[in-house]
Amino acid sequence: MENREKYWIEEKAEKIIDSFPVRIKQFFYEKSLTRLEHPVTSYYGFGEARTGKTISVCWRILEWSRNQFINRLSTDFILTSSYHLLEEIRDTQNNPELKALIVKKYKKARLLVIDDLGAEKMTDWAFMCLYDIIDHRYSDLMTTFYTSNFSLQELSEKIGDNRITSRIAHDCKGNIVHFDETPFV
Repeated sequence: MENREKYWIEEKAEKIIDSFPVRIKQFFYEKSLTRLEHPVTSYYGFGEARTGKTISVCWRILEWSRNQFINRLSTDFILTSSYHLLEEIRDTQNNPELKALIVKKYKKARLLVIDDLGAEKMTDWAFMCLYDIIDHRYSDLMTTFYTSNFSLQELSEKIGDNRITSRIAHDCKGNIVHFDETPFV
């Protein structure tokens, strides 16, 4: 029986766990196999308009790019507003192949920066597009920076659903910054 147990852990369980999303793999490896380590470095900055959220996130992009460069990793990133992200996807509605490529671009970007999250009108379609991208990035431990005029609680109430905000909260724990009402510019 011991040999079968050892075989299960070393061969079968490893293969099954490797098929899981990165976040789930990390949990299993931390609890038992202790090999995958990938720091969550996502960031959520919120506050009133013109308080420096976007400037702050651009400094973080520079810091991230520097670290990527020093470690000889890709420094490619996407900086967009949630409105423009959704507009780009909406413009491809009549071309499913192009739509899939655009969505994949946002899902797979080494760093995705979504500025002004919550500024868009939150239709069911917009929610599902954002959820699809954010959930994928959350599950695969991909770095995402967000800015918004809304706290996560306010954003959750605006959306009418907490699935997006709960993923952001978990992904950005320790990196959620409130910008006070002091004008930055």
